Amino acid sequence: MADDLLQAEFPAEGLSSRLLPSMNSRARALFTDVNLQIPARNAAPLVSPLPPWFKVETYIWTDFLLTSVSSQTNQNVLQMYHELIDTNYSGYTHIFTDGSCIVEPTCSASAAVVIPSRGVTINFKLRPQIHIMECELMAINEALQWILLNNCQEEKYVIFSDSLSSLHLIQNTRAKNYLPLVFNIQDKLFNITSSHWAEAVYSGP
Repeated sequence: MADDLLQAEFPAEGLSSRLLPSMNSRARALFTDVNLQIPARNAAPLVSPLPPWFKVETYIWTDFLLTSVSSQTNQNVLQMYHELIDTNYSGYTHIFTDGSCIVEPTCSASAAVVIPSRGVTINFKLRPQIHIMECELMAINEALQWILLNNCQEEKYVIFSDSLSSLHLIQNTRAKNYLPLVFNIQDKLFNITSSHWAEAVYSGP
């Protein structure tokens, strides 16, 4: 039926694709023809949900190493990781996140959350055209969602991410990219830290 309406409204014969009305115009015409209410637009928020007194950088640590992890041996990185855990995060629930994009042999994207102490592994596919940073952000968002749904009042959490760019973006209350996902993450982080302690830590590539 939609095809018939579209053909009647905008006959293809003799109509250059350059002159074809926008998708928004065509959709509005179809809704009108079948007597349906045109949905309201839901614009992405332009202002961070974080209040001005909330210091998001307090909960995001990006100085895992002073030098690039890629310049260290695996043994050195592992030793530094265990020292970090023993010094700063003993007694925390450790949550690991990761995002992945591949283009060969077929384009695909996914994200994952692993919580070893709870025996939890969450992995999910994303749309193939997604950028790697969005995959990483989706994983962090899922980790925060898990905390909100499964938290214990006295428990503390630390989320390890290997995406330094994602953590920098979450720190930015004036972010312009990946909205509203970044603001959604900031909102979850604020709600969690209102009653619990949770940190996001750059764990190196």
